Amino acid sequence: MQFVKESDYTNCFATMELRKVTYLEERYAYELMSAPIMYVNEDGVKIDRYKEGAKEKIYELTSGSAFLIMKFCSELVEYINEQKCIFITGAHVEDFLNKNIEKFEEAVYFDPQYNDKSNIDCKSKNREWADVSEFLKDKEKMNLINRLVDRDVLVRNNSNKFKIKVGLYKEFLISMHGNEME
Repeated sequence: MQFVKESDYTNCFATMELRKVTYLEERYAYELMSAPIMYVNEDGVKIDRYKEGAKEKIYELTSGSAFLIMKFCSELVEYINEQKCIFITGAHVEDFLNKNIEKFEEAVYFDPQYNDKSNIDCKSKNREWADVSEFLKDKEKMNLINRLVDRDVLVRNNSNKFKIKVGLYKEFLISMHGNEME
């Protein structure tokens, strides 16, 4: 949106309508996870490969980001194929995540989450919510935080606490950077 607002050529011919594109609802996210890899048995009946909380865990990790669902599930399917499994359980998702979180490339997976040409140095440690009271005095930093909230990257509770919406990104940051701020 920052580019659209600052651009000299924004909608010159009035052919576009601006709409905020955000995260998929659970039912659509589950369909995106299931449809490409549906199992068809001998009788031609389609069977969902996801079992025992797997889709729910993936949704929790991706918050319904279509891009992240596609990237994550693509690599998860490769992992499941290596394991020679037909069905995917929540335990498979956890095992895949634990074995591969450090292989995710921040620039490929998470750049759209935080990069609108802004930088912010706030980490939430290992806790779910980060207190940003110290930033309230710095208007520029608060503007960055508010932009991340507007873009659905961060979620704000009713006080000065924020959390990263996409669980996979949070897990990645913890894995890569640990608890740098104690």
